[in-house]
Parts: sequence; C-alpha cells; structure tokens
Amino acid sequence: VYKRQVVGFPDGGYASIYHTTDGGSTWVRRGSPADFSDYELRKVHGSGGGVWAVGPNAILYSGDDGASWTNQFPPGLELEDVNLQGVFSLDGTTVWVTGGPDVHGQTVILKTVDAGTTWVRQTGGNVADTEYMLGISAADPHTAWAVGRSYADLKTTDGGENWIRDTYFSDDDSYQYDINEVHAVDPWTAWVASDWDLYWTTDGGQTWDKASEHGLHACGFLAFMGISAVSAQQAWGSYAFSGGCIANTSDGGTTWTRIDTLGGEELPGLWNISFAVQPTNPEPLTLIVGSGRQYQTIQSAVNAAREGDTILVEPGLYEESVLVTTDDIEILAQGSGVAVYSPQGGTAAFTVFADHVTVQGFDELT
Repeated sequence: VYKRQVVGFPDGGYASIYHTTDGGSTWVRRGSPADFSDYELRKVHGSGGGVWAVGPNAILYSGDDGASWTNQFPPGLELEDVNLQGVFSLDGTTVWVTGGPDVHGQTVILKTVDAGTTWVRQTGGNVADTEYMLGISAADPHTAWAVGRSYADLKTTDGGENWIRDTYFSDDDSYQYDINEVHAVDPWTAWVASDWDLYWTTDGGQTWDKASEHGLHACGFLAFMGISAVSAQQAWGSYAFSGGCIANTSDGGTTWTRIDTLGGEELPGLWNISFAVQPTNPEPLTLIVGSGRQYQTIQSAVNAAREGDTILVEPGLYEESVLVTTDDIEILAQGSGVAVYSPQGGTAAFTVFADHVTVQGFDELT
C-alpha cells in the first residue's frame, strides 16, 4: 500500500491534510474543525506508523495514518506564533522539529523521544548564531543535519546536544540566502538544496561538492527548494519560484539531467520532492579511489557504495581504518603497490560488519 500525506494552507476553518493509499490516484481530506484549528501547515513527515505535520502553533501527530490528530505543541517554551517549518520523524517516537525565529530572533530546534509527550529545546553549539531552520533530516539517533537562513548548515553527532555549523557554507559568498532542505542518507552522506545550488557530502561534511560545477544550471532566479536521495549516487532536486524543473543525478553528482517539461508543458514551480517507496539501485556502479579522483579515500567510496557496487583502489599508500557496513560490495586493488595502513596501532585496516563483502588484491593490510 502506497501511503502519503500532504499539508498546506487552512480551508473551511481547519488545517488542510490530505491522505492517499493508492499512490496518489485518489486523495481524502483528513480531520475536521473539531479535530484542529485553522493551522497553516508547512511540512509533513512520517515513519514507524506515526505522521507529523508542523506550522505556527502546531505540531500535529497521528498514530493511525491520519484518521485522528492531536496537537503536541509544547507549552511554556515561548514558541507561540513561531514559524515551525521542518520536521523529521526517525522512528515515529523520536522526532525533531525546527523553525524560528523566536522572540529573541533565534533558531528553534525541538526534540522528543516519546512521541511528543515531552519536548526538549536544543540550544547547544552554534544554534544561537542562526535565525531560523527550514529543514532537518536524521541518519540515525545520533547524526542529523538542520539547514536554514543565511546558508546555515548545522550538524549534530550526539543526538542534538551540540549543533556545529559547517564552515564551508558560512564562508560561501551566498551567505545571505537560504539552504531550504536537507536529506541525510547515512552518517556520512547528505544532500542539500539551496537558493542557488544543490550540494552534497560523502564524508560527513568535511568536504562538499556542488551541482553548478558539474554542468547543472538553475531553472530561474530562485530557488532549489526540495531534495530527496536514495544514496550517495542518486538524488533528485526540485526548483520553484521563477521557474520549475527537476534535476537528477545517478552518478554521485558527476553528471546531471534536468527536466523542464512533461507532456509538452513547462513544469510549474515545484516546492518539494520525496518518495513513498525508496527506489533501488538500478544497476551496479564502479567507484574509483585514487589521487585526483572523486573518492580520494577508501572510506569515502565505501560510504557512497550501494549493494552490488565495485570499488577499485588505485596504487598508493592509504592511511585509514575502513569500516564496511554495506552488503554485497567488492573492494579491489588495481594492480600492485596498493597498501592500507591503520593510523591507530592495533586497529585493523578493514573492519567488516556486512555480508558478501570481498576485499582483494592489496599488497599489505596492517
């Protein structure tokens, strides 16, 4: 069953929430004026049997696929009329909500681990240095990215106790604009959509690449609003405002395809893009590791690989401890002179927590 919720402006005196169970062929409006007020809802996200929708004065939760809703908006945190614009449900009970600015002109990041019974406002790290957050996405209970105003890109690796701003974006010339959405694939891989570009990282945010340097041009003046990804290889972005298009890469951003028309008609502005069911890797890929290559460490290629992929490692000395958690991949040395040394004594060069993984051809592994 293909289920999806969409939200938007209120109509008829109550919030607009629509639900489909047939892949979008038919839609049914959920709720009534008795269920909730005329909230203007900005984002919706569901997982683990729970669906969450947010907007000013509203953190709505449904545990029955949208048949009934409760407002889990927390009292006592001075959040009345704050524009809540981001929500991510990790498992139905662990949920992050973002927005702002609050009465002090600062970002709001909220987290619950009990399906909204209690909320904690997270302020550690660089949160106070930002004005508002537009999107949030978590890879696991510890690792998440939040994005927003003035090219703010915050990352946590401790469940939100501390949020650290990425200096790559704070140094970007377009700092006065926004990063509008983020999609975390795993703790190392994240894609973001900004007013001017699409960006991605495969090493946890240490380095970023951008689509404009790989031939993708914007569809108008502003802006990339949505991003959704399957892996470090496949991602889709959507464009709104001064033009509409869909951008897609299936090779980790090396090349991009842009769709401007469908059925002979120009696309309208598209605010977001997501999948009810995640597509699978269409065909195995070969990822090459080496000096001057897209992947300069074995770990970065392993992080990007999907089941069935092959990693070819060119000659050289690689000082790293490689952790493999993806099933059914091959890591092969190309020719002689390929060695991997763990920088920590007593730690294996390769640690594998996956099935059907081949590591072969290396001259030395220590």
